[in-house]
Amino acid sequence: MSAIRIRVALTGAAGYLGTELTRRCVAEDDVEVLGLDIRPPGPRWPESATFTIQDVTDASLAARLTDFAPDVLVHLAWVFDPVHDQRFEAHVDVDGTRNAFEAAAAAGARRIVYLSSTTSYGIDAARSRPLLESDPPIPNPAYSYGRFKAEVEQWLPEFRRAHSHIDVIVARTCIVIGAHARNIVTHITGWPVMFRVAGCNPPMQFMHEDDAADMLWWMIGEAPAGTFNAAGSGVVSYKEICKMAGRPCVALPAAVLYSFVALGWRLRLLRFPAGLLDYIRYSWVADTAHMTEELGFRPRFSSRDALQDYLRASRPR
Repeated sequence: MSAIRIRVALTGAAGYLGTELTRRCVAEDDVEVLGLDIRPPGPRWPESATFTIQDVTDASLAARLTDFAPDVLVHLAWVFDPVHDQRFEAHVDVDGTRNAFEAAAAAGARRIVYLSSTTSYGIDAARSRPLLESDPPIPNPAYSYGRFKAEVEQWLPEFRRAHSHIDVIVARTCIVIGAHARNIVTHITGWPVMFRVAGCNPPMQFMHEDDAADMLWWMIGEAPAGTFNAAGSGVVSYKEICKMAGRPCVALPAAVLYSFVALGWRLRLLRFPAGLLDYIRYSWVADTAHMTEELGFRPRFSSRDALQDYLRASRPR
């Protein structure tokens, strides 16, 4: 066996994307992985990778990383599905990310890989062009996932200045989906009926989970420091998504649909707040030319391919 060339610490390791990345890492003989999460991994977790229960918000993370001495921190820990406790969500997402970054810096990491989101750009009803990396992150108060992604990006410049010796690589990624994905999007497409805002049919982007894992591996070893948008090529309109999922698509006036979802969320009958409807009402397509043309990473799967792969895997056999 060859000597260890690189040590990778991975938060949020038990999730489907963390597991896929770990499998990609351990395929290389000279990579050692330490997976960290608050829940144990599933059966796809490779036996050759070390896993430890660890809360990213806990002060003990610094000692854990110092003991491991990672070359790279990959930070995936996040509250992905909406929760009612906003203070808890902010603590995990914003405070936990800062704690992980500072712990990695104290442990001597030379590189930090962070998976941000195109939801960090916020929502602008008047937006008519694709989103660029130069556009500022704008917290969307109606949807906490995007809000906290934006809040993290707002303090990242401060961290970069304080730790200029660390390469920080940020991928603002669209919806990641594939055969193993389980998230709020896969939940919605599994409904017998899907709903849309009347008069709206925004284009949507997807990234295949295999491409996301390959991208993270590329970010670990090759990508230059900086920020880039990430998505599969092309778009799929929301109406097309409903058709591909084989679901009737019921259009309701915005006021009715937002009120209905807000009530369902408040009564805990629905798993998402009304703010999520913004993302099937308005366009939030990102320009990925910087990733594909300048940085040279090209996803193998289109947005349509990624969605089809998930839908194939989700159908009853």
